[in-house]
Amino acid sequence: MVAARPGDPTAGAYLSTILGRPVDLVYFDDPQNRPVDPEFGQPGDYVSFADGFPLLVATTGSLDHLNSHLARPIEMARFRPNIVLDAEGAWPEDSWKTIRIGSVELRIAKPCARCVITTRDPYSGEQPDPREPLQTLGKLHRSAKGGIIFGQNAIPNNAGTISIGDAVEVMEAGGSNLT
Repeated sequence: MVAARPGDPTAGAYLSTILGRPVDLVYFDDPQNRPVDPEFGQPGDYVSFADGFPLLVATTGSLDHLNSHLARPIEMARFRPNIVLDAEGAWPEDSWKTIRIGSVELRIAKPCARCVITTRDPYSGEQPDPREPLQTLGKLHRSAKGGIIFGQNAIPNNAGTISIGDAVEVMEAGGSNLT
């Protein structure tokens, strides 16, 4: 569990109006409370409300490949990535070590092992098939340790802006990240 501090109630009311439902604005007041896993990060790498790493990068090519094996294709939202990159073919992200998007350089920290939450529609909460997409993904893409993988956890090396349509540069690649 991650503790959140309440934000300005006026901002929460404003957001509630825009979103058409009641919401509260909260913030994470001390990022040093949650360092990333030191096995994959560096001193000064922190995560706030995200699971274990600041960002999750996934590619359209990997989703297309998975969907070509599913009876009912799924949306990328099932995997909750922060950054979705257009890429051809399956799993190009597995060989990336460092990428640049816009002005932000990202270190690819480790593959993202997937859990049962991917079997639920993120909008409705429904679970159309309690086995999918994990059953199929488990046949297609596993780590060396056996984890079912989709996407790569990433850590920014610098502050900056990423915008839709920014060029993506693979700065360092080689081998596989599927440890």
